[in-house]
Amino acid sequence: MHKLFGKLYSSKDVIAARLQPLLVWLQGWLEPKGAELDESLGEIRQSRLTIRITGLMLAVFLIWSAVFTVDVASHSSGEVIAAGQTKLVQHLEGGIVRKILVKEGQAVRQGDPLAELERTASEADMNELEAQMAGLQIKILRLESQLAGKSTLDAPADLAKRYPEQIQNARALLESQKNRLSGSIDAQQFKIAQRAAELNELRARRDQTVSRLQLLRQQIDINKKLLKEGLANQYEHLNLLKEEQSLVGSLSELDASLRRVSAAQKQESASLQTLASGDREQLQKDLEDSRKQLAEFQERSRKYTDSQQRTLIRSPINGVVMTLNVVTEGGIVPPGGTLMSLVPGNDALLIEARLPVGDVGLVHAGQNARIQLMSATARGFQPIGGKVVSVSPDSVIQENKEPYYRVRIAPEKFDFKNGSSKYSLVPGVMVSVSILTGERSVLRYLADPLVHGMGMAISEP
Repeated sequence: MHKLFGKLYSSKDVIAARLQPLLVWLQGWLEPKGAELDESLGEIRQSRLTIRITGLMLAVFLIWSAVFTVDVASHSSGEVIAAGQTKLVQHLEGGIVRKILVKEGQAVRQGDPLAELERTASEADMNELEAQMAGLQIKILRLESQLAGKSTLDAPADLAKRYPEQIQNARALLESQKNRLSGSIDAQQFKIAQRAAELNELRARRDQTVSRLQLLRQQIDINKKLLKEGLANQYEHLNLLKEEQSLVGSLSELDASLRRVSAAQKQESASLQTLASGDREQLQKDLEDSRKQLAEFQERSRKYTDSQQRTLIRSPINGVVMTLNVVTEGGIVPPGGTLMSLVPGNDALLIEARLPVGDVGLVHAGQNARIQLMSATARGFQPIGGKVVSVSPDSVIQENKEPYYRVRIAPEKFDFKNGSSKYSLVPGVMVSVSILTGERSVLRYLADPLVHGMGMAISEP
């Protein structure tokens, strides 16, 4: 056993002797001498300091990123709209655009001219219509005077001044009509008087005939008695009877004539009454027809006047011109067509944003939002705050576009500021909207993509 240990010890010495030169070289390489040693020690100290500072900064960053939070937002684009309904400016008859007096985005007040259309009817047509109306008015005045039995025509001063010749003709016609009617009545009354005279003559003749007949009959009665006594002859008695028959026949003819003339007199009287009443009925009919025609002309005139007034289209409200549907002078507006749309100026403004479908579960009414201009002049203008008012219950799908949810946001202010400069919100302005949906720490914000990526990788088969 001792020999074995002695042999091993001897072998150790041999190995140590052989490795001695190698150990000396390694010691020289690992432990430089002099200036090299000092320089190496400085570099080591500097490296340690850098590592410590870097570690400290990393620790501070980790603590800050774990404590400091950032807002999580859903980003979308939007447009400024009015809370009220857009007012459409339309024209009943349509026509050709003569002038466009406003431009998009221009503020207007109620009654301000917006556009002018070409006149569809000429002044000559209107003058002709007015002359026809004046003629009917004069005719109505004449007919009313005739019905009232007046001998003069009283016309309004303005009508007599504008149409003196027609007034004069109407007065002459009134006089002529009155004379004609008066002549007809006089002629008819003369006929009636003639019939009355004939009746009087016939009645006188009848009375005379009746008296003669009565006397003759008395004579016949006496002659009968004388004939019985033989004091008269038969021939004389027959002559008396013949004369009686003649008087009876004359009396019958007179009665027939009286009936005929009396009937004729009644007919003439009826004709006189018909003449007066018939003329009055005709006058009344002419008056009604004239009034009806005048009403039709007045309606045409009113429509023409309204149409002429509507050629100058005015703003119905205080507001802002949002969209011009017709932008070319000479363009055609169809009947009932829309020329432009106005946004009420006194209505509150809202932002209507298009929310991506994937973010709808994160957004609800009451959340805060940041609104920023999207135009080229937006640089330097500070964003303004807002609050979500409503989210549409269903998505909106437009042709050839992605579906979205309509979100309405009420801005806290109505202008963007850049120092002393202001950019006012008006309907139609495009903005970008960030709806704040929550908060996350910076560390989580940085780690979530990595964790999500690792989760996706682990879940892959």
